[in-house]
Amino acid sequence: MSWQCTMINTVMRLSKWYLSGKDFHQAKAAMIRMADTPAAKADMPAGAIVEKTSIAGVSCEWVYDKSAEISDGVIMYFHGGGFFAGSPATHRDAAHRFSAATNMKTLVVDYDLTPEQVFPVALNQSVAIYQWLLANGFKSQDIAFGGDSAGGNMTLAVMKCLQAQNLPLPFAGFCVSPWADLTHSGQSWQNNRRRDVMIPPSLLENAAIVYANGKALDDPLISPVFADFKGFPPLYVIAGGTEILLDDANRIEQRALKCGVSVEKKIWPTVPHAFTSMASFLPEAREAIMDIANFLHRSKSQQDSSLENTSQ
Repeated sequence: MSWQCTMINTVMRLSKWYLSGKDFHQAKAAMIRMADTPAAKADMPAGAIVEKTSIAGVSCEWVYDKSAEISDGVIMYFHGGGFFAGSPATHRDAAHRFSAATNMKTLVVDYDLTPEQVFPVALNQSVAIYQWLLANGFKSQDIAFGGDSAGGNMTLAVMKCLQAQNLPLPFAGFCVSPWADLTHSGQSWQNNRRRDVMIPPSLLENAAIVYANGKALDDPLISPVFADFKGFPPLYVIAGGTEILLDDANRIEQRALKCGVSVEKKIWPTVPHAFTSMASFLPEAREAIMDIANFLHRSKSQQDSSLENTSQ
């Protein structure tokens, strides 16, 4: 474990203590004050091109490295934040790093947050954005999905929505510390309650209820660990070994294997939740982003070879 990881874990424990016991609205205000507001004021990542736009009526950001300026490849990225916080600004640095590592443009979706909007608004917005991409010259075989925490949930749930509409799926998807079981039935929810340095369990319990808005928490579009992954593209899943959400990652892998989907998983023993968003400081996060980039390169190469063989 790097000294940077040790430092971040200490800071995160203080943040966890501060958020513990707060109700949903207090926690949302605190997270925006601690993360969203400073991120919005921060300088743009060096070498990054950032273009704010609106697609299908939804705010988004194109974030890409200069080396990817003419690339046709797109990472459609869903930021984390428990469906109630987070923004393109909080994930701008990671989005740029994904672009530089993959030579693809990153499209960060600024989906509507709770409590103002609840399930399935964010899913519907994301599907509409993907439909727009397909209608405007982008090809599914050049698009990958990715996200952290709630965004990892979205990565899978949006694919299920696309399947229901018989739309072609992206060529790959990756989930970082996915919050994919809003029933919190995994063993790590209990086993890692004290070990997790970042997330107060009560915070996610409240956030789940607000997001679901009376719908069953085990609905596969709310908790994708219960979904059928048959027909999904290759998946890559990572998480920290001390997270309360560790078993969300483990069960995604199990579900994918059961459904015949190619899946790779890596558990980082000591990193905090959604650590790729901390890559400006954390060397483990930079290494994980390169791992994801290598996965996307492999998946794209395998897909292109398969398409070439099919056309012959």
